[in-house]
Amino acid sequence: MQGEEEERSRIARELHDGVNVLLSATKMSYAAMGKEHGGLSNAQSYREVMGLLNNMGTELRTITYKLVPELLIQQSLPDAIETFCELIQKGNNIHFELQVYGTFTTLPPECCFAIYRIVQELVHNIIKHAEATQVLIELRSQDNLVSLTIEDNGIGFDPKAYGKGLGLKSVTSRVNDLYGRITFQSEQGIGTSIEIEIVPDMMHNKTMYPVNI
Repeated sequence: MQGEEEERSRIARELHDGVNVLLSATKMSYAAMGKEHGGLSNAQSYREVMGLLNNMGTELRTITYKLVPELLIQQSLPDAIETFCELIQKGNNIHFELQVYGTFTTLPPECCFAIYRIVQELVHNIIKHAEATQVLIELRSQDNLVSLTIEDNGIGFDPKAYGKGLGLKSVTSRVNDLYGRITFQSEQGIGTSIEIEIVPDMMHNKTMYPVNI
């Protein structure tokens, strides 16, 4: 899994920094040519080609995002999570608070990718099931230990129902791929707290932590 994530990151960056730049340059040159030759920009064939170039750009962004979210290419992990929360907050009646401790510049790209996806999945799970109005996300890096805690004030769930359609199996699978530990604490009517701990070096030692409920 680690090798796959590294390859996904490499391909995404090649597409973003290489092909995407060439495509943008082509569009700019083509648009400039249309202006230089007067009515060319009004020609049907010109508009069709420009439309194809725009569609290529859209497809390229879609493919790149599926490999690695664009936010992670442009921003650090904490900044990408903050931007994601701001976007989600605009369309939902939920207030997000992000607390970040430590630095994440040396965190392997595959870890950043997995943590970002975990945050996405847990937030979407909260929106879908929790009926929460407040979400606290704490991201901490200290002494080769990375921890992620997400708490909400929603309706909670019965821990015995863990994995039964609550959208948490995928999160647990990602944590296991990182050889990390995930702990669920939830009480119906009060809310849920999910804590994840990852030791990047463990990814090389392949020592898997358990799931605690």
